[in-house]
Amino acid sequence: MCEQLRQICRTSGVRVSIDTTNTRDSLYRAAVELVLNVCCRASSQSTDVQIDGEDARQFLAGLADNIGLDNIRASRMASAGVAARTRFCFLQAWAFEMQGKRTEAVSELSKICLLHSIFPPGESSPEMEMVARGLEKILKAEQRELLMTMVVAICNCSEEVRRSTAEALGLIY
Repeated sequence: MCEQLRQICRTSGVRVSIDTTNTRDSLYRAAVELVLNVCCRASSQSTDVQIDGEDARQFLAGLADNIGLDNIRASRMASAGVAARTRFCFLQAWAFEMQGKRTEAVSELSKICLLHSIFPPGESSPEMEMVARGLEKILKAEQRELLMTMVVAICNCSEEVRRSTAEALGLIY
């Protein structure tokens, strides 16, 4: 639905008026979830993820404009979505690691690297701090350090992505 709405708006150059803020925000959150799902299914080697022929970031920015959502609010929703997905993937990776399913654990960690490459969290972002606080309650420091070691070993990622994943694991003080 979000893809079709964006395509219609992009093609015709129109904006959509949505009566309630909650409806508009729910639609945008669904679009963020769609984009994150597409990104997580993409090849871990490419950050050039396309949604209906449009860059993933541009798709979300364009949709926000099409539905009259201001940039700051749209950015916060996208950042919150990335944070929630980051937390989920770390917990999934740890569960797989505990089950001896290294391939699946690596796959989950690769998703984090890809998401943080496409939607880089800002340095000391409040969203990654919240992820860290949540993970600190669930995973011991050694467990989080092992996940970080795995990220560094498997992801051929930038220093920025390493920093953001370390922040999400609560390993930067």
